[in-house]
Amino acid sequence: MKRNLTQSVVSWKASNMWEEIASFSRFASPGERYSSLLPVQDTAMLSTLGEGNTPLIRSGYFSRELGVPELYFKLENTNPTGSFKDRIMACEISLMRQRGCRVCLGPSTGNAGAALAAYAARFGIRCYIFATENADAGKLQQMLFHGAQVQRIKGFGVSSQYTEEVFAALKQVADENGAHLVCSAFKYNALGMEAIKTISFEICEQLQDIPGSVFLPIAGGGLLSATWKGFQTFSRLGKIDRLPRMNGVQSAGCPTIVQAVQEGRAPSAQPSTTSIGALAAPFAPDGPLAVQSIVESGGWGYDPTDEEIYSAQRMLARKEGIYAEPIGAASVAGLIQAQRERGVDPEERIVCVITGHGFKDPESVARANQNGAIPSVDIGQLLQQRFLPD
Repeated sequence: MKRNLTQSVVSWKASNMWEEIASFSRFASPGERYSSLLPVQDTAMLSTLGEGNTPLIRSGYFSRELGVPELYFKLENTNPTGSFKDRIMACEISLMRQRGCRVCLGPSTGNAGAALAAYAARFGIRCYIFATENADAGKLQQMLFHGAQVQRIKGFGVSSQYTEEVFAALKQVADENGAHLVCSAFKYNALGMEAIKTISFEICEQLQDIPGSVFLPIAGGGLLSATWKGFQTFSRLGKIDRLPRMNGVQSAGCPTIVQAVQEGRAPSAQPSTTSIGALAAPFAPDGPLAVQSIVESGGWGYDPTDEEIYSAQRMLARKEGIYAEPIGAASVAGLIQAQRERGVDPEERIVCVITGHGFKDPESVARANQNGAIPSVDIGQLLQQRFLPD
């Protein structure tokens, strides 16, 4: 039976700042619920696979370990292709259909390409992906499975100067072929990036309040910048009366933006040594925006090591039941570093955004499992076993 979109309207707090902003239910897509705050003008062209409305769950283990009673995880890994990039691609494909464009191409470290390939497949758009040299193999297979044409570009994502040249070349190729270049950065696709604001809107709705701090991983810088813009939008609308601090997290092997925040300067390109492909962004297209967002909000930048990020990934799985890829767990690694180095206010409400699903990076999971073989037993051996609680 078809759901009535006028039913089950989100319940707001009984105060002036929690008035309803839409008549759509929580089952509508972000493009439908927040259409007046997003760039797609022709709502008949809205393209969705059910993205958005992702859970916000309260922490158990990390809340106790870090002494933060109100710690929450925003599970963007539950989007259709397993990452927050689905929000962007739903908007981008909607805009393409609105303009009558039938071919797209895009650069990707993995998640953006996987999302673009899925949404392009759904709506009959030809898709070409150009992946970074160290893009995760699992994500490339996901793109191929959706029917995208995929190629790696040597040196892309490793050398900052060459990475910038690749972006310029992709724009030139797109223009010459009448294709739409899709890159998850304000610098290249400012309209599509507006869709990320809906993460902020949902957090406010789900908490029925505003978090004190938000922790997010940073690659190109667009996610943090757009999330901050979302909170600012709600503030301008009078829906919230204060703003959270935005805390960015990068690997110590590629702290392009975080280091700039820590040193009080503009971001500069640098080589990447991180083993986490999705965090390898020596050239951050939205780096200046991200630095500005962190500083404006009163937040900070954190740079845990790759091993600290992998450790957070393991503990999320084993203690919280959350299956995240390494970049998805970076926000938690950043919070752990924040507690260790600067201290965290135990009275503060904190949200860590989990950006991507664990199935995206099977190699990191196998590494955490120490590539352990799974033994086979017969019934006799089964009956001899004894099972004890932890």
